[in-house]
Amino acid sequence: MQTCRRIALPRFVDARGELIALEHGSGLPFPIKRVFYMRKVPAEASRAQHALKTCEQFIIAVQGSFQTTVTDGRQSRTFLLDDPNSGVYVPAMVWRTVDAFTPDAICLVLASTEFSEDDYVRDYSAYIALSGGRQ
Repeated sequence: MQTCRRIALPRFVDARGELIALEHGSGLPFPIKRVFYMRKVPAEASRAQHALKTCEQFIIAVQGSFQTTVTDGRQSRTFLLDDPNSGVYVPAMVWRTVDAFTPDAICLVLASTEFSEDDYVRDYSAYIALSGGRQ
């Protein structure tokens, strides 16, 4: 769980506003292969609720706020994401849940691999068995 962490993003501020650039080698722990975002998620809805076998992700609240909870079956951490100047790194084989969305929230996810349904572990009991965690 120590590898799940908040990472500040490089930002450039001047009289014209703020620019945040995401590039491989500029603080992200992996090359970006896929980008997707979620918006208009109802406040009571939960997203993710899975682990990924090989894919690493970096999760950013580009607008509004939400929380991301990560667990390895032994320890859990919850991150409030409410500032686009940082995000949360989630390595492979860590269970993640994203919830508590504000009405204006936009959740941006950068992924280290292209989409593959075979990479997903969607059942928590199966995740515990694969990861050696405990319930």
